[in-house]
Amino acid sequence: MKFFSRQKAARQMAATLVTGMLAVSGFAFATDRIQPTIIAEAKPKVAVKSEAANKSYIRVTPIDLLKAPDNYLDKDIQLEGTFSSFSSLGLDYKKAFRDSKEHVSLLLLRPDVTHHKIPLAELKLIYPRKKSDDVLELESGDIVSIKGHVFSTALNDPWVDVEVIDVIKKATPKPEEKSAPECC
Repeated sequence: MKFFSRQKAARQMAATLVTGMLAVSGFAFATDRIQPTIIAEAKPKVAVKSEAANKSYIRVTPIDLLKAPDNYLDKDIQLEGTFSSFSSLGLDYKKAFRDSKEHVSLLLLRPDVTHHKIPLAELKLIYPRKKSDDVLELESGDIVSIKGHVFSTALNDPWVDVEVIDVIKKATPKPEEKSAPECC
């Protein structure tokens, strides 16, 4: 009988501990749910700034990014380059998937080649189509500053979700592109 009474006492003690722990955790859970609501109501309403304004970016050259893409994986970067064109390069690739229906790819010119205009195809710059109105004025030859997040290094190439594109210097039009003065 003593065995059963010890076992019964142990069960009662365990039940008391479990009940006490549940009560304490339930209390903590309840206060966690109430407190943020009170704090949220007390905060004044403020206009939300863009995410990019609150981030700090690592400045890197496109070539340095290509040399060591793993050093920049999951980091926010800023780079400058010469805009080449829009493309679908790098989209719909399963290992670094960005849907071509929702994104467009940007190409910069290789900064290490000056005698030809060669796109830097190894650098995958992915931009959301819903923000494409912001970049409609981009022309080949524009010097741009790009801020983004390196989300993959598939194929040992950097894949960047572009957040902000700023034109630093507009391309100078070729002589034949200049409009002729109107006459008579």
